[in-house]
Amino acid sequence: MNVENACYFLLALKGGHIAYSSLNKPKKVIPVRNNSCMLLYAGPGDYQVELKNEANDYVVICIAPDLLYPLSQDFPQLTAFMRTSEQDVFSSLESCTMDHKFLYRLQRITQVPPMRAKDFNRHLLYELPDLLSAYKGLLTGKDRHSYDKKLFDNIVLYIQQALDEGRPVSPTTICNQFPLSRKKLERLFIANLSTSPGKYISAAKKLVIAKLLANSSMNLLAIAHMYGYSDVSALNKAYKKQFGITANQYRKLAKTS
Repeated sequence: MNVENACYFLLALKGGHIAYSSLNKPKKVIPVRNNSCMLLYAGPGDYQVELKNEANDYVVICIAPDLLYPLSQDFPQLTAFMRTSEQDVFSSLESCTMDHKFLYRLQRITQVPPMRAKDFNRHLLYELPDLLSAYKGLLTGKDRHSYDKKLFDNIVLYIQQALDEGRPVSPTTICNQFPLSRKKLERLFIANLSTSPGKYISAAKKLVIAKLLANSSMNLLAIAHMYGYSDVSALNKAYKKQFGITANQYRKLAKTS
């Protein structure tokens, strides 16, 4: 691929693996991961695009620098990138995981309405600001993916703190604390840990109990009541299901080791 005039490329990779590389010296390779987007700058020169998978699904939008300048005024990352990129032959902004908003705006550009098909440049000028705004959200961590990851991390921290302090915690208390729907909570745990929030809490609870058994002299009945078990028998039954031995047996092993 030969680039005669410097330009920017907005690349969105929906599936597969792609690597862009400059054939100028020194050679520079920029890989793009699956389900991500990236803005690249290419000065005049020869470049190579390597498709590492037969089932590639991607969109490349070529943008002239003159078109980006007016759109970069409220986009500090883009402004800084444009200042430095044009001093280099080949460079890129960081790769971002695409969210639903970005994909929707990308679809608006690629699925051209019949009335705009004859003048794609006008269509691009109309839709590009919204696409770049969605890309800005990805770079600044305001996209749905980043928000959900931060929310999930806060929920896990909340669970751990509640268990460490002996406070009751359940999917219901989590939904009331943050707040969010039970369906959303389930989706977060499936997406991040491939398990349900109830199963995660149950496993985390037993790990906290294990620390108490090994490092404290608190009697089993008090531990059982603290963590929602009706009696020592219920605690032993739950503990044996998780670890293969009862809570009392675990304490004896921990004290002798």
